Amino acid sequence: PALLMGAASCNLPTIAVSGGPMLNGKFRGQDIGSGTHVWKFAEEVKAGRMPVADFLAAEQGQSRSAGSCMTMGTASTMASMVEALGIGMPDNAAIPAVDSRRGVLAQLAGRQIVDL
Repeated sequence: PALLMGAASCNLPTIAVSGGPMLNGKFRGQDIGSGTHVWKFAEEVKAGRMPVADFLAAEQGQSRSAGSCMTMGTASTMASMVEALGIGMPDNAAIPAVDSRRGVLAQLAGRQIVDL
């Protein structure tokens, strides 16, 4: 939101490029979200259905790379909104932070903004 507010106040052509989401977390071969599963697993521990050791193992596997939360939280929602409004390049919201396509996207955005 602050990036868009700053861009609007400058009254200059703008293309927003987000940092991208982190890779999906992994626990026992399954994808886990960075926030959603933590709360679920914490409740499982409180209820006695999940050992603390398993909770800690899941927690260690949830954030596997750089990037914003990969669940549909604020960062992903704003990146999607920027893209839908046409202020960001296509796929801006979905390319993971550590994916080489993110650098290509940034370069394309730079070329596009110069053209504007």
